[in-house]
Amino acid sequence: MRIRKRKDGRWEKRYIGSYHPDGKPQYKSIYATSYAEVKNKYKLLLNGNTKKEPATILSVERLCILWLEDIKITVKESTYSNYYGMIHNHIIPYFKDMKTKQLTNDKINSFIKEKTLNGRLDGNGGLSPKTVNDMTAVLKEIIQYGIDNDYLSGITTAFKKPKTTVKTLSVLSSPGSTPMI
Repeated sequence: MRIRKRKDGRWEKRYIGSYHPDGKPQYKSIYATSYAEVKNKYKLLLNGNTKKEPATILSVERLCILWLEDIKITVKESTYSNYYGMIHNHIIPYFKDMKTKQLTNDKINSFIKEKTLNGRLDGNGGLSPKTVNDMTAVLKEIIQYGIDNDYLSGITTAFKKPKTTVKTLSVLSSPGSTPMI
């Protein structure tokens, strides 16, 4: 969340203070008379607060959003937009009500199979193997982020990928020239 100036002249920083039992965030605010003061108060709060969200209540949707927030400043805007669309159009709807503790390699393999067979948003068939492979790579990054930050355990990033085919290109020659072999 960003720091903003309120109509009453104070500066405010909103942040997630804790989580409800259902996994939804509960927001808190820091107020001060200057931008720098709010920023310093927030830094002090972060340094003193190492409490993480328990993996038992963290949803897959929330994990995806945390990962998106984490990578936002490290990737190009177009890459972020691509990841955002992939996550919100495919990954979150599939794992909507699942908690991270319920995530298994079998469920991820089922997701990959489902997207290969019936993944198009218009309902007319599956996605291309390359698109599913891209989705799998993003899901692998999210899972690794969850493992690194103690949100996930007991899961590996070794799951099946759809088979891709390599197209062969034919060499064109101009009329009257000998074809190159």
